[in-house]
Amino acid sequence: MTQYIFLSHSQNDIQKVRKVRDYLEQYSFEPILFNLKCLTDSDELSSLVKREIQARKWFLYLHSKNAAKSPRVQAEVSYAGNIQDKQIFKLNLDETWFLQKIALNRMIKKMKG
Repeated sequence: MTQYIFLSHSQNDIQKVRKVRDYLEQYSFEPILFNLKCLTDSDELSSLVKREIQARKWFLYLHSKNAAKSPRVQAEVSYAGNIQDKQIFKLNLDETWFLQKIALNRMIKKMKG
């Protein structure tokens, strides 16, 4: 069974985000990433993104200094937080990759458990 995870991230962190995506794919997860050019930080959270967040059991907030400053990312996090039974995880992209992998392994264990 395919297990999709919505990844909320800043486009400014795309290299780190891709590393997380690749790691999750090694464990048979399907991370969902969006980079919609039509959606700017001043736009409302689009209907498509809301539906994708709603449709996924898991939501992973890839926190960073960039993500914390992004109104779009913060709107996604807020929206996910208001959905009943949504499993929300947070990973700090400003940490070392070693610490990120430890956190990801804990998260994977919870999702597979």
